[in-house]
Amino acid sequence: MFTDNRTLSIGITEIDQEHQALDNLVAKLERMVVSRSSKKDIKIAFDDIHKAMHGHFKTEEKTFGSEIAELEKIHEGNYEAWYEAEGKVVWQ
Repeated sequence: MFTDNRTLSIGITEIDQEHQALDNLVAKLERMVVSRSSKKDIKIAFDDIHKAMHGHFKTEEKTFGSEIAELEKIHEGNYEAWYEAEGKVVWQ
């Protein structure tokens, strides 16, 4: 995931660290699902991801301010290109 693909790094330490933390939380959730962890534990993992995402988006808004709308378009395009390069389906 993120650790294997540094192209997802944007070069801003705080945001890159948050991206890494989010990736780690998603990887943890994936392991929990595969190992059939309890619904309670999986819900906690989802809640952890939700909290981290909320904080991360606040960081991005603070960092990028009025440029956020244009950067969202660029970010979306980068992910679409990455998914296509990985041979994955891009949802619409």
